[in-house]
Amino acid sequence: MADNLLDLASANSETPRSNPGLQEGYHAETRRLKVAQVMANYLMTCSPEAWFKQYAPHSRWSDSELDELLHALKEKNIWKPEGWTEILAAMQDRQTENNTYSPISKIAAAVAEQTQKMKGIAPTTKIQNAPHDWSVPEVPSHKWFPDLRGYLAKSQTIDPRTRESDSTNPQTFANDSSDMYPLVEGELQEPQRVELRKPRPSARLDGNSKGAKEQETKMNLSDVVAIGEFKREKKTADQRDNELKISGGATELLYNDPCRRFVNGFTIEDRNMRMWRFERSHVCFSQPFDFHKKAKLFLRFLLYIIFSSPKDLGFDPTVRRYYKPITENADSPSPETDGCRYEIAYRYQIGSRFFLTEGPPISEEAAYWVASRATRVWRVREMIFQDRNKEHIYTLGECKVLKDAYLFEDAVLESVIRGQIMESLKHVDGVDLEDAARHFLDYELDEVVKLPDGDKEWREDDLTSVTDANARAYYSSAPNPPQPSLVQESQRTSMSQKDSNQPGTTDASQQLPDGQSGRSKSHWDDLRYHRRKHVRTVIAEVCQNMYELDNWVTFLECMIHLIKGLNYMRQAGWVHRDISGGNCLWHPGTTQGKLADLEYARPYKHNSMLIHDPKTGTPAFMAVEYQERRYMFRPRQNFRTVLDDDDVFLSQPHIWNLPFAYNFYHDLESILWLYVWMAHYRPPSPCVPPALVTSVSLTLRTEGNYFFVCGTGGNQKRSGGISDGRLLSRDVGRVYAGARSAYMLKVFSFVHPLGSAYTALQSSLPDDTLPSGNPIWMDTHFGSALYDEFCDHVTEVLEKVKQHPDIHRMVSISSRWEKTGRPLTITQESDSSSAHANKKARLSTDQ
Repeated sequence: MADNLLDLASANSETPRSNPGLQEGYHAETRRLKVAQVMANYLMTCSPEAWFKQYAPHSRWSDSELDELLHALKEKNIWKPEGWTEILAAMQDRQTENNTYSPISKIAAAVAEQTQKMKGIAPTTKIQNAPHDWSVPEVPSHKWFPDLRGYLAKSQTIDPRTRESDSTNPQTFANDSSDMYPLVEGELQEPQRVELRKPRPSARLDGNSKGAKEQETKMNLSDVVAIGEFKREKKTADQRDNELKISGGATELLYNDPCRRFVNGFTIEDRNMRMWRFERSHVCFSQPFDFHKKAKLFLRFLLYIIFSSPKDLGFDPTVRRYYKPITENADSPSPETDGCRYEIAYRYQIGSRFFLTEGPPISEEAAYWVASRATRVWRVREMIFQDRNKEHIYTLGECKVLKDAYLFEDAVLESVIRGQIMESLKHVDGVDLEDAARHFLDYELDEVVKLPDGDKEWREDDLTSVTDANARAYYSSAPNPPQPSLVQESQRTSMSQKDSNQPGTTDASQQLPDGQSGRSKSHWDDLRYHRRKHVRTVIAEVCQNMYELDNWVTFLECMIHLIKGLNYMRQAGWVHRDISGGNCLWHPGTTQGKLADLEYARPYKHNSMLIHDPKTGTPAFMAVEYQERRYMFRPRQNFRTVLDDDDVFLSQPHIWNLPFAYNFYHDLESILWLYVWMAHYRPPSPCVPPALVTSVSLTLRTEGNYFFVCGTGGNQKRSGGISDGRLLSRDVGRVYAGARSAYMLKVFSFVHPLGSAYTALQSSLPDDTLPSGNPIWMDTHFGSALYDEFCDHVTEVLEKVKQHPDIHRMVSISSRWEKTGRPLTITQESDSSSAHANKKARLSTDQ
């Protein structure tokens, strides 16, 4: 399977989507290897029978039907008791790999034809060996050439030029079997050309690539149902090559298509076949079987792929791909078109309401990783249909934000968490509930996606498959096997446009790799294979995150609101645990700062029975104690005095020996880190005069990287910055002083009252406990004074900034590596998603 870099974007798409896994200069083998490093944490195996039971429960074929099929195939000399005739002959003649397994498409066609005669049904899928053909993607991508593809006989794209009477009710699409499609004879017809309103970004992210051009192709990647990889021999190297290729291909396929819930595939080495399923919670392959001797198993897989409904093949019936006409502010349409230009959009359904995406996604980087939250965030408008039977005729409502993600099955929805916070505030004296509500997003819709069940009622929660029959699995060994790597489980994304230079998120639940050898089952094993539920959220407020702001006055005002919002959470008894520039929002319409992405918020005195919860958040903004999992501010003692008192060593444990627990002050520290980050990477324009832009930018980036190039474990510079109060370097001070704006760095001094508060708290042992037995301090130790003092620091700077309009404008000083998305090396600097955590950058962003 060759794999070359696409030099042109998709022919059939206008939406400029990017690919976080695609990096300039990356070889296909390297990219696949890194995908497998992440996927290794979620790899499982089961018997072939268990695979069918778990992943193809609606594909039921009796032994008599399979025997009848085999008999018909035997009559046509396609199969004989020894195996598949042409494949066996090709292996005997030592034909090439492609020639050896090319008869599979012929076998599939014969199965489809015979089954249609037997049962009167037509296939939904055609299977084709096309190892030298590539499918057109909708995102910048490498060319990849699976040895075999199954593709829909009829595309599910809603095209107003050809489908003018379809109903908006997708139940037929979801449930009906392939009898809804006529049998397609011959080759799949080429799609009509879609003229682009503007070029999409090319796959090459170096700024020198060609613009998009119109192309026509027989296979659109969004119509690919399943993929296969073959090898003539069954050496370990052959198995591993197939594993890496199918894992890489499934990753690209799932990321390319927002309409996809899962992907199927299969690999063959010599006579041994394995069936694969790629889901958002795990990846599972069947134990190998001889597809010649166990021809019925092979037939069952082909029948599942060929005749299952789109829903059972992994398509989401609540998301449809649209060709949306563009008529305003567009160049003159081509005379070959129908007078309109078109762009690809997606129609999301929540209950009986429909939302159409507008423009590129706000964020979809998380969706690149197969086993993850797969978060996608879009700007959308509600579709209002005049006639539900004519889905191409509609009007659009106001712009909103839609978030689509796969959360753990037992995760609490954000709207529920917000409701619990507000309910708790009702019982706090003196709280202005109306003001408190302004500091959080209003969730218009927030619910688990419902799928139609067998009775076509929309009551089945969209959950990933049960994995009770599965066991831990590993990729075939390599000479120097890579250790399983982390993927950002928490991929929290903001409700506004994601800045290309923002720090990346991670989750320490993914940082306990098993390596290539087994170990005893632990909580982390259960967490990796936890089922996920598909959640969709709509928010009426279209906000900006901190990375999008370009004005220091706005940022400082937002900071004050964020601090107040955290104080409201403290009064309600909740901690946020996920403060970052992407989760702190500014709503221009109401000039209000808001705390977003509450799914990791929880009560300070929570009910978790875990001694240590997984770390959640963005490393650049995590509190250092949280990163190091230890208390750091115990009171200093005179060493001689301690040695004179034996009771010091014999008394109850000291604070540094106790299990760590997250508290309210850690959220405040995250807000302080956010300010420090902005000061380094978004300085006011006078600090970066044109004549000194290179040197000043280098200085600020270098100093910022000392703090912000870190993983979830932090680094020594961050630790010392908080514990010793050294957040401001002389070089940064000189940059700001040179612009007569050193006063903007006064907020850095909040580290001293914060450190004093930590020390005062830790001067005595905790006086409360969690259900897990972890000791904590009673919430009465945390008052409003520290929040008020923080607000005072920011307000003082805000008032001075308002008096100097020349310093209002921010300047982004991100380096070339962030702008191109290239991976970090030891000689490169970064303040972005590709480098805020060396570990994270290596393990996730650069794949």
